[in-house]
Amino acid sequence: MADPKPKAPSAAAPPSSPSPAAPPAPPGPPSGPAGAPLPEDAAAAASSSAPSPLPSVSPSPPSESKTPSEPTSSALEDPDGPSPALRAPITPPEFDPLDPTPPPLRPPFHDTSAPREREPRFTLSDEDVEAQRAWMEERYARRLRGEYESMGRRVNEVIQDSLDKPLNLSAIRLVGSPHTRTSFLSGLFAPYLSSPTPQTLSTILRSTKDLHAKLQSFDLYSSLDLSLEDAASVLARPGDVDLVVHVREKGRVWARSSTDVGNGEGSASASVRLRNVFGGAETLEFNASYGTRTRSAVQARLASPLPAPVWTPDPRTTVDLAVFQADRDHGAYAGYHELLKGGKARLVTQKEWGTHEFAYETVWRHISNLSPNASLSIRAAAGHSLKSALSHTFTRDTRDDAHLSTRGHYVKLFTRAQEYAGLGGTVSFLKSELESQISRPVSSPSSGSFFSLATRLGALAPLGPSASNPSALFPDRFRLGGPTSLRMFGTSRVGPRDGEDHLGGELYYALGLSLFTPFPRRREWKLRPHFFVNAGQLVSLSNPNPLRALARPSISAGAGLMYRFDPVRVELNFGVPLAAARSDVWGRGVQENSKGEKCGMVKNDKTGNEANRAMDKGVLPHRGGLPPSPTLPESQISGRSNS
Repeated sequence: MADPKPKAPSAAAPPSSPSPAAPPAPPGPPSGPAGAPLPEDAAAAASSSAPSPLPSVSPSPPSESKTPSEPTSSALEDPDGPSPALRAPITPPEFDPLDPTPPPLRPPFHDTSAPREREPRFTLSDEDVEAQRAWMEERYARRLRGEYESMGRRVNEVIQDSLDKPLNLSAIRLVGSPHTRTSFLSGLFAPYLSSPTPQTLSTILRSTKDLHAKLQSFDLYSSLDLSLEDAASVLARPGDVDLVVHVREKGRVWARSSTDVGNGEGSASASVRLRNVFGGAETLEFNASYGTRTRSAVQARLASPLPAPVWTPDPRTTVDLAVFQADRDHGAYAGYHELLKGGKARLVTQKEWGTHEFAYETVWRHISNLSPNASLSIRAAAGHSLKSALSHTFTRDTRDDAHLSTRGHYVKLFTRAQEYAGLGGTVSFLKSELESQISRPVSSPSSGSFFSLATRLGALAPLGPSASNPSALFPDRFRLGGPTSLRMFGTSRVGPRDGEDHLGGELYYALGLSLFTPFPRRREWKLRPHFFVNAGQLVSLSNPNPLRALARPSISAGAGLMYRFDPVRVELNFGVPLAAARSDVWGRGVQENSKGEKCGMVKNDKTGNEANRAMDKGVLPHRGGLPPSPTLPESQISGRSNS
């Protein structure tokens, strides 16, 4: 006997108005046709074989029309006859997490979108249009940057995989330089084309980098573009490549005019420079200047790398020839004018440890236009003299800034040997000079405070006939004093003196210790306060005891403001001299760098025991410090502004 099918529970609803469906009856034991319970074994079989109970249904309003997706009541009718309770549409079932079928979407839908990549919301307002445009441009630039970076990484991978590939650099071609000589280029490219060892892509790339740096240092081209291409020669072998250099030449004419104020002198100058004059990176330069002390100066100079037959063209090794003429007025410290005419040849080579300069100079000097009250020493030195000199200069500079260094050191050794046998000349001497500077931060580089210690030493020894005629060496003596050597003293007005004329000396030294610090909470300012102490002395070999005179230096101290003007440094100082010799011209107060300095000056008018005591001490005796100037009231002493 077949098991009767269970009937689904039904819920009655009034046909006039729809109402929510009644909750389904709780499941119970299956029953027979007449509602009687089945036996236990039959009930178990019926519960295992019967389909899952139908979901709850609710009647639809009469006005709704059936859609094709809605199940009809005929599909769920009992075989015995249709059931009025099953004619309503079926409500979607609840979501079952174990059912792989996604649940249906039921409107209304809410806006859950978010701007991707910070995309601004777009409306028709001008602000939103501008924001959208900026966002698109930034996104496009970011995409391009990413593509460039990926391409760069890809190229780098290809190069790294091919560094050991055997190649041969067969030719170097320069494109875009019609004014450069072929002989100059042949000498420049020869070391890269005649390699004694087998070449690879790695060695060729290193040669390309070195050649690029060398061409840039000649200062001939405004742009350089180097590329490797297949060899263009019909005789090329497999693995041969050409290095093609595309260049754009700079303008061949350069001109400049300037005004200079510093070291007690003002001047105006003009310069004209011609590049690549003869096609071998030569430079021809003309200079002319007019000023307060150097009345006129004219110079023509030709500089060139060593030519190819002598040396491989290299911008670090140059030779230059110069002719010059200058008319100088030394009336600020001695009553005479000096006219110079001469020529100079130099060979300059730069190495990793420093720069060497070898020079030969011949100069005709004429001392004339003596002032009416010129001393006998100046009158003895007047006239003509010819100097013919060989010199060598070594310079090493590791400072981070030439005018305001915070670390590093600077050393310059200058040695000049004056020759007259075989070279001509009327004077002969040996002159040596040393300059050095060291800078260190006070506590740490970030503090902005640092100190600088500078020293200068010099000695001049007469040779031959010049030893018996010291006045012949008057133009070659050292000068000391002024803002660049000994602050608060007159420019070139320290040391031996005859009347109002300062004669210079053969031995000197100068020391300077400076402390620079930024303003509080204004570390970015270029204006800085500084404090200084200077000491130095200049003596003549005619002094009976020059070492004793050197042991009594002239000293000054003070404070000031410093401003960094590229490429010079400007100072405004206020200081006082602490010790001075009888012949020194000094000043207290603000120091200004101008002609006709208003500095305190004490004449050599002491007699008797007081003068003897002053000479023994090397310092002017005066109660309460240095005496004021007898010719200028102390209120009128205003000094110099440095540059």
